Amino acid sequence: MNPTSILSGGLPSSEMVTSPQLRSHLEGCMEEIFEAAKKVFMIERFPAKFASIERILESTQRAGEQSTIKPSMLVDWELGRPLEIEAILGLPIRIAARAGVKLARIQSMYAFLTQLQLARSQKNGLNQARI
Repeated sequence: MNPTSILSGGLPSSEMVTSPQLRSHLEGCMEEIFEAAKKVFMIERFPAKFASIERILESTQRAGEQSTIKPSMLVDWELGRPLEIEAILGLPIRIAARAGVKLARIQSMYAFLTQLQLARSQKNGLNQARI
């Protein structure tokens, strides 16, 4: 949800999961990660005690009814701090690639956020964005 919160214009998690388009996007991203994880860890399925994608989204929606949760990446963006793009997106992309898996949605968000970070750094007169 971190990258999507910025790319959606600053929506908190609870609002993203109530938007049909964003919820579908989040499901797709999570499906990519879940499927990649199965290949990386060479398992057919996750243990039953692991939360499903739907359960994660429902939990986020319920939590949002009581408070507005902002992903850490959105907080960093709003405060003008460098984003943890490599840790949150770059590393999973590289790990999945080593297992022969492409993360198309994650790669797209990586490209957009890297460019946003670079553009903001250049606008603010910084020589190079820390990504």
